[in-house]
Amino acid sequence: MKRFVFFGILTIFLCLLATPGYSGYLRLGGAMYAGAGVEDYLLVGKQVNINWSSKDIDLQTKVKLTLLKNGVPFRVIAKGLPLTNGYKNIMDEWCNDTNWTPANSDMGCNYKVQISTEDNPPISDTSRRIDIFPVEKFVSQGKYSYVKLDSPKGGEIVPLGKNYMIKWTCIPNGFHWSTSPKLKLELFFNNSKIVDITNVVLNFNQCPIYGSYNWMVGSNLTAGNFYQIKVSGDSSSYLSDNFIIAYPSSKPGSGEKVHKIDQSGVGIDGPSSPPDKKPK
Repeated sequence: MKRFVFFGILTIFLCLLATPGYSGYLRLGGAMYAGAGVEDYLLVGKQVNINWSSKDIDLQTKVKLTLLKNGVPFRVIAKGLPLTNGYKNIMDEWCNDTNWTPANSDMGCNYKVQISTEDNPPISDTSRRIDIFPVEKFVSQGKYSYVKLDSPKGGEIVPLGKNYMIKWTCIPNGFHWSTSPKLKLELFFNNSKIVDITNVVLNFNQCPIYGSYNWMVGSNLTAGNFYQIKVSGDSSSYLSDNFIIAYPSSKPGSGEKVHKIDQSGVGIDGPSSPPDKKPK
């Protein structure tokens, strides 16, 4: 009985090996990352090399590369690629590679790259998680920053006493937090700080490339043309261009009557403050 079982298992194994189309394997290499370890990431506009190896697959087979987001296909990177360029490594595997440059539309988190054969059923392999970040650094006041303020923009009109959405872009891999990660928002007037707006706690497990804060523009502020918002975190900071704070009923004009600045009132916290108080 034992001999019968042994020969039965051996027969099944030999049949699998002899079956036409018996699949080998296809593997992605690990050299495509700009980062390392848990900080695997790519940069928009920076070319990376995707390499792979295969064994026991028909050398005429074509492969394709697909970018997955949250586990589902996001877009095809390339298709109709040859399985090999005729090179074998020390593991006796056939090898090939191709270059890829992530686009602005790819920016985001929780991506993976999948390589698969174009036959059916396909043989495939998937990379570790990668995030795709914007340009490596932003520049503000002649210094590099890992965070950039997107709104308000220079010349934009922000109404007094209304809610306004402050928006920013940050590059998470640029921050090296030892405690709770935060971004600080501050209001400036003519390059001088007036008041703290808020501190925003970031969750880097969610890869917060984009962020926003719903700011109530205090009615105690004075209408003016030289306001700025500074966003900062870790050792990075970014100061916006000048924007305008105006009364909701005001209309933009070319003269100074609508937006004339009373500097003695800018940044006053309440009616009890002295009228000659200057912005700090």
